[in-house]
Amino acid sequence: MKAKFNQEVLIKISFFIFLVFWSIRLYKLIEIIFKIGILPDFYGYYRVIHNLFSVSPDLSYIVHNSFGPPFVLLPFLPFTIFSLKIAEVLITFVNLASFFIVFYLLWKHFLKKITPLFWILLSLISFSFPLTYSLGGGNPMGLVTLGIYSLWIFKNKYLRQFFFTVSVLLKIYPAVVIPGLLFGKTKLKDILMPLASLVLGLVISIIILPLNIWSYYLKEIQGVTSRVSTAVDPAIVNQSFSSSFARLGIEIKFLSFGYIAFALGIFSLLLIFLYQVKKIKSNNQVEIAIALLCLLLLIFPTPWQYYFAVILPFLIIKLGQKRWIFILPLLLISFNGNLLSGGGLIKNFLDSSQFLATLITFFLITLEPLSKIINNKA
Repeated sequence: MKAKFNQEVLIKISFFIFLVFWSIRLYKLIEIIFKIGILPDFYGYYRVIHNLFSVSPDLSYIVHNSFGPPFVLLPFLPFTIFSLKIAEVLITFVNLASFFIVFYLLWKHFLKKITPLFWILLSLISFSFPLTYSLGGGNPMGLVTLGIYSLWIFKNKYLRQFFFTVSVLLKIYPAVVIPGLLFGKTKLKDILMPLASLVLGLVISIIILPLNIWSYYLKEIQGVTSRVSTAVDPAIVNQSFSSSFARLGIEIKFLSFGYIAFALGIFSLLLIFLYQVKKIKSNNQVEIAIALLCLLLLIFPTPWQYYFAVILPFLIIKLGQKRWIFILPLLLISFNGNLLSGGGLIKNFLDSSQFLATLITFFLITLEPLSKIINNKA
């Protein structure tokens, strides 16, 4: 009876802490919208869409500022029927709601019972940089995160398909989790449905958007490919392999020997992991999906810091399972290197905290089945 009473008290205290921490975050978001002025990333998309449907759209400008194929604009279309301020409030609400839904339903899926630890971890997440960066910029990483995890947290297949489709339209890279569905009891038709997301986005964009926008996009892609293959971007917002080493004073260009060796190394480790998973008949598709996401983020030439918000729900679940070693990648991925001034090895090292956290997470996931087999043989 006493233990139950103490648990209820802890739940109330931890939930109160959650309300306080997220009230602070919400206040800062309101300040950005109504005092500072705009959510910069969202404003960029908002302005691009208005330009697209103007009398004389500047397709070169539209493609250059869309940061992706033309169909990335589709999920933003409903927001443009509102004034900018209302649209910014709406995208902030959608992002916040999406993050909360993922954290809550994923915890319920794996751990069943909401505990004080859940509310404490969720409180701390309010200061996790990839999440706060995406919220402060109006970048819809909440929707992207919800789309990825919707494959496991929703029972309704139409909800799963809808949110996953939206996430793929917004950022494309969530599609990398599809091969992970081959492991376990997922039916073939349920695997093919997510693949239809890209096709659907392509078809709708061809119908709604000007057809010649794709030629501008292909030119933009060629320019980006040329830039990343000839020069290394040391800016902290870029958490790629090449950029992380550039901040340490080591130049490893995209698709150079060092880069290819790194990519082949972690890809080989992934294949060994998948073989071991199949051997021990593991059905944990979420771990496989996160391993695939980590692999892509580690080898992608321009993964911005807010991309890494998609890993946060997984790290929270691992801590909920008392896998305390995952606190290291959680702390690293949540760190904001911009807070440190000056230079030096520690500063340059922590400027790549999202890359390092993802690399550690990848190793923790992929090496676990192998370590179990070694321990059993010993």
